[in-house]
Amino acid sequence: MSVFLTDKSSFKRIVAVLITGAFLFTTIGQPWAEAGFWEQRKMARANLMGAQDLPYIPPVQSTTNLSSLERAHGRAPLQDLIKKEPLLKPLKGSPILQALPLSYTTVRDAYFPSKNISQIIVHIQDVHDNQQAQLNIAESIKQLSASTSRLLVGLEGAEGPFLTPAYRSFPDKVVLDQVSKAFLDKNLLTGAEYGAITAKTAPELWGVETGTLYVKHVKALKDSFKYEAAMKQQVADMQVQVNVLKDKVYPPALKEWDKLFTGYNTGKTKLGTYVKFLSNVGATPRGRSSANIRKFLRALNEESNINFTRAESERKRLIEVLASNLNKNQLKDLMNRSVAFRVGQIGYKQFYQGLKGFARKAKVSLNNYPEFTRYIKYVSLVEQIDRKTILEEIEALEKAAVNQLLAKSNKKAKQVYHMSRSLFLMNKVIKHQLTDAEWMEYINRREAIHGLKEALRNGNWHPTGTKLGGRADEIGSLRSRNSLLKTSHESQQE
Repeated sequence: MSVFLTDKSSFKRIVAVLITGAFLFTTIGQPWAEAGFWEQRKMARANLMGAQDLPYIPPVQSTTNLSSLERAHGRAPLQDLIKKEPLLKPLKGSPILQALPLSYTTVRDAYFPSKNISQIIVHIQDVHDNQQAQLNIAESIKQLSASTSRLLVGLEGAEGPFLTPAYRSFPDKVVLDQVSKAFLDKNLLTGAEYGAITAKTAPELWGVETGTLYVKHVKALKDSFKYEAAMKQQVADMQVQVNVLKDKVYPPALKEWDKLFTGYNTGKTKLGTYVKFLSNVGATPRGRSSANIRKFLRALNEESNINFTRAESERKRLIEVLASNLNKNQLKDLMNRSVAFRVGQIGYKQFYQGLKGFARKAKVSLNNYPEFTRYIKYVSLVEQIDRKTILEEIEALEKAAVNQLLAKSNKKAKQVYHMSRSLFLMNKVIKHQLTDAEWMEYINRREAIHGLKEALRNGNWHPTGTKLGGRADEIGSLRSRNSLLKTSHESQQE
């Protein structure tokens, strides 16, 4: 979902702000995440605004997700695990900070222009059929529409204008809100539609799909389900055969990589373990920096040396000392900063830099809290890591490491690796998880993928007694999936 704001006097300097994550109801491996987090965050803000007893300092966490960071395109949505503290600095003093619905969202990324423009684009990631997510989207649209002279909301799954003005004309606004909310609860309206119907200032909703291409895509998706069970069984059967071949022909180093790669992609191996192995292979990605990987490994090392129990104990003692030594106005300032942190307006690094200033005012030396101070340095380091870029760096490092391992392997091991890679892509086809790069790789490998079963048969490598599905099912399944992937790719190019 993209939201376009037009206000030449207020938003000249911004190209785009990408907002996601506020609507993501699952945080992968994040210790402090739980159901209803975003609702609780709003309540926490209200509570903190009125609290006058103890200042808030974020609890010490046993991990900052360095060991459980997922691929952005993997089996579950990737949360904003690593925030970039300077993200909104260019917006300091701009009305855009007031316009952004930070109580309902988390800023994931921002892109700024090289020259002045007159529009801002906000991209909101949707979670379908999740009521809290839809409510957050609705409130975000209401807040954005109240802050600009024109709000255009581009929506997927539709083409052209929506009929929201007809519904907005209903005279009894209380009844309109109640009925719209009831439709939202039953998933008959989306959050964007509910927000547009009930907002004080009307936004304009516009379907950004090409209708014919969308219908074609839906048909391809439905057709792919016909062969899904057969394809899963075929891939599972071939995987058994390839695993036997790996055990026979892979050299030890390639076996170790394969085990970690499989574990990483199934959630059984921590990212840190996998990245350490890739780094130890000694391969250098061609034309690619690994700056974020180096920070990542440094942070992992720091994490392993922190006594988190002691750091948490020191944090609690610091709260009590600050509460006793700061005056009323200073406590209020610290509380306001705490609220800004809790609602995502500032990150760990910025928060803790301010905390040092409050400690000086209270005549408190942070040297008396060595473990907590070590933790502060750790989370500040984590925030320097660019979440998107590090994933790209890891993929480049992975490719370089695998190429180096294959260069030291014999011809049969290389052949089995390419069979295994084809099966990996086929599994991602079944799960609808191919990235653009993997889609292109799949296209380039398509002939080998289609002939994989025959290659296993002709080589007489498959275990005795393994039953494979019929050729017609295989061809039908792959054709339907290819059609689905092709229409998906066409939709993204629109």
